[in-house]
Amino acid sequence: MNKKQLLRIPIAIILFCVFAFGYIFTWQSGVTVTFASDTATTINVFYDNKKENDYRFDEQHMTSMYDVFEGKQSIFLPVPAENMDRLRVDFGTIPATISVYSIVLHPSPYKDYILSSDELSKLMNIKNDISNVEQNGDAIVYHISGTDGFIATETDLLNAIPASNVYNMAKWFVFSAILAVAISVLDLVIRLVLHIGKILRNYMVKLWRLANNPEGAKQVVFMIIICFVFSTGLAVLFDGVVLKILYKLSSICSMETLSHYFILGQKFSLIRAVFFFNLIFVTILAFCLGKSKALHCRYILAALLLVLMTLGQFTGSSLGFYDGMLHGNTEDYTCSTLLGIPQGIRGDEWATEKPYYFAQANGNEDFPYFNDNMMLDGADMVVHAFAPIKDIITLFRPSLLGFLFLPAENAFAFYWWFKLITLFMASFEICRLLSNKVKYGLFGAIIFSCAPVIRWWLSQSSTEIYIYGFFAVVCYSNYLTSKKKWSSRLFLVGILYFLTCYVFTIYPACQVPMGYVLLSIVIWITYKNWDKRPFYYKRVLSYIVVTIPFAAVIVRFLIMSGPALKMMLNTVYPGSDRPWLQLDFAYPLYQIVNPFTALIQHPNFLNSCEISQFYGFYIVLIPFVAWLTLHHRKKMLLPAIICGVTTFLLAVAWLPQMPLLNKITLLSMSYPVRILIACGVGYTLTVISLLPILEEEICGLSENKSKLLAGLLWMGLLIATTNNKNIFGYFLSFRFGTFLFLCTITLFSYMAYLLWRGGKKSCLTYMIILCALNFISTVCIDPITYGTDSMFEKTTMKAVRALDDEDMGRWMVSGSPTIGNLVTAQGVARVSGTYYYPDWTMMEIIDPTHEFEHYWNQFAHIDMRLTVGEANVSILDYEKSEKVDGTNRIIYIDIETAKKLGVKYVFTCVGVPDELVETDQLKLVYDDQIDPWDIYKIVD
Repeated sequence: MNKKQLLRIPIAIILFCVFAFGYIFTWQSGVTVTFASDTATTINVFYDNKKENDYRFDEQHMTSMYDVFEGKQSIFLPVPAENMDRLRVDFGTIPATISVYSIVLHPSPYKDYILSSDELSKLMNIKNDISNVEQNGDAIVYHISGTDGFIATETDLLNAIPASNVYNMAKWFVFSAILAVAISVLDLVIRLVLHIGKILRNYMVKLWRLANNPEGAKQVVFMIIICFVFSTGLAVLFDGVVLKILYKLSSICSMETLSHYFILGQKFSLIRAVFFFNLIFVTILAFCLGKSKALHCRYILAALLLVLMTLGQFTGSSLGFYDGMLHGNTEDYTCSTLLGIPQGIRGDEWATEKPYYFAQANGNEDFPYFNDNMMLDGADMVVHAFAPIKDIITLFRPSLLGFLFLPAENAFAFYWWFKLITLFMASFEICRLLSNKVKYGLFGAIIFSCAPVIRWWLSQSSTEIYIYGFFAVVCYSNYLTSKKKWSSRLFLVGILYFLTCYVFTIYPACQVPMGYVLLSIVIWITYKNWDKRPFYYKRVLSYIVVTIPFAAVIVRFLIMSGPALKMMLNTVYPGSDRPWLQLDFAYPLYQIVNPFTALIQHPNFLNSCEISQFYGFYIVLIPFVAWLTLHHRKKMLLPAIICGVTTFLLAVAWLPQMPLLNKITLLSMSYPVRILIACGVGYTLTVISLLPILEEEICGLSENKSKLLAGLLWMGLLIATTNNKNIFGYFLSFRFGTFLFLCTITLFSYMAYLLWRGGKKSCLTYMIILCALNFISTVCIDPITYGTDSMFEKTTMKAVRALDDEDMGRWMVSGSPTIGNLVTAQGVARVSGTYYYPDWTMMEIIDPTHEFEHYWNQFAHIDMRLTVGEANVSILDYEKSEKVDGTNRIIYIDIETAKKLGVKYVFTCVGVPDELVETDQLKLVYDDQIDPWDIYKIVD
């Protein structure tokens, strides 16, 4: 046995000790409920508040709410051990039949307290909104009849049932031993897997070559069938087995967010398996084609994936969040969320943008430029939520084209996957251009497609900025290097097309700083191809000629949308003068939190979207690039230019506001956090252009110097982050937090070591880790979503459509601007919801003296309610006795004003003034049996 083999033994022992003692010290108490449901609902547990002479349950002593699917399942809910004496299990807010098999209390790692069906019937004897209880085999069946169904105990459970010795610890020790051994021989396992993969690849390549025989069409079909069968098997295996294992592991480790994410994976889903099949099938096809053919056919493969996902109606939207707001479903309802957690924090996506897309599709007009349903004088739908319209402008927002010729559900899937797939392709092209290597193009595509800041903001127009900007730069490079006239002209048209698309994203806060990063690459391309005479007068003339039709479209847009843009610029927010919010000193260190916001929990000091960043490592990168440039000026031209321009942006973002400089550079149209996003792109592209040079042409630092600097970096990160209450407090707030904290700063320091060290092996390892880090950070952000039933197959929304079809009128929604937007999505006219710019015609009727203009002249989420008093625009919710937050506004109007606005229906969860009903000015026309929403009709 050689030294390397002997070294595996102490490594395995150390790993076993880490895992075993890690379980003991991080073990979490809780309750496991095993049950079956006949419908999708929710479940949560209230636990003992220790108030001896009062009700033992309150909202300060309860777990998070978990989504429940149909069928049998087990859910672990974390509960403090000292509060387990009494429990109340809530079964959601809709009628259902719940069969409970057992409730297991875990107050310590060594013992469990099991409530089987017999104990359940005796001890959980408090029932609410439960019409019937019956025994069915080893389960107690509860028939939930109301909206507050629960069972509870008034007996101290830990004293009422005997403890049973459990083998959880023994199981974990065995698992730890297996895992420790597996990791210690990981290199052997990887070699074996790679060897098997190589054999399979060779076999598949032989089959593919055989299939590509021009005389063998049958062989081609046979090859595709093999890929189809293989993909089907892997998809079924992943959905039926792997997802269950992931759920079990996350439950065992008490990782609440991850177990919540995979909970729907306990039950096999054919539709979800089709989603995985689509991804696997296209990947295997690319794998079988080989490097050169896959590269040649990359856009065909991308189009194939887009078609499959569009036909499948799959998205990553969080529209399933509506299922937590409206529980009444029609008979045709299918839960939209197949796997994952709808991200409520991404409200701009599911609660604002997408409802307006569907409002365009479902309205009485066919994708109008000015939508009369949205505003009294018509809302400009190019400026208002960037929605699809039947106009030439939509050609420059290609992700929206599907809405013009596809069913709405498929168009939505096309929109979602078009952005993701084109982002991957654009990133591949720009990174391949900068590195001159296919592998770095692929690495760059993965990084940009999975970067936290891109994935958290995926639904926003900022994603298109990267797509169109990258493609425009690539087209410019190909235009200068193309040797054929027809392709050269085509690339010139491509430049102007993508630049026009870039303009139509209409998001200067990201467009301007990103433009500087793109300009740095254009400068390098121009310098590199100066011999092609890029500014020769014939070329300049062709630039002008090709620009004319695209400029005409922009001019037309300015004429059509000029009034809306003017109104938006004159608002209080966002207005033309956006506030320059200085960055928190610790903001760059929040990259350490990025890997866990979707996997474990959201931070409480900033929302996950605002905290998201690229893994830029610019503290390490800037001095390293400067040092290399001093020693290798000619070879370092490209990374030096990109890094230099990006560092200028970084300085502007961090230094105090300089109004004159910002105005000259147009950066006054942006603000520090958005400038840092462009910096992240710039530094990522710097790395992509630098690593091939480090790999082959120049060397980094010596091994000893690299290790020394990495050690100093580790110490610096440790000191800085442990002294930051936000960062260190975040890691202390969950199980395994300290361990993950140390692992993260160690990983970051090791990546810095690899970057400093250089060489082929270090560069490759660095990129693999960076890709894996980005993927792990974002893989759980988007849920897997199918169709749009969570928006449209709700009993209340069906009633809205039916009433409006019977007698069309304008709708007022009282109680929630979010639901107001959902009502708008049904295709009806509205006076409440989200307004990107104010409806001046409406507000002149409500507030003719402009007394409340400072409240409504802005981007606002408007909740409108009837009153018998005077009109009022408020940030106070009088019905709920609370203050609304952010850009929410409540407008109170009397019934006469409502009539002037053309309001016919009031959809409300906060009620209406009684005297309006008593005097027959309002008539109740719909009362939902499940959700607390009523519909009143204004009587003429």
